[in-house]
Amino acid sequence: MPEPIQIKNFGNDRFCASLEELKSVLSNEFRDQHVSVIYRSKKTGLLKTLFVSVEQSGVIKESYGQQAEVNFGQISEDLS
Repeated sequence: MPEPIQIKNFGNDRFCASLEELKSVLSNEFRDQHVSVIYRSKKTGLLKTLFVSVEQSGVIKESYGQQAEVNFGQISEDLS
């Protein structure tokens, strides 16, 4: 079983077993909030942290930089 993906939000932390669960939990339970997503990269073995902002509409975007929609394909590559 793969390691869980953690959503950290000031004590309101959640663990997700899959990328699909992560997307669902973020867009439904963390609307209009800024959280961090932590997961272990299979390639390097290091923990990666992604800071995301979930809009009221449920769209998940990067909190910093270009503030583009999160590339879940890249996260999927890191996890496999």
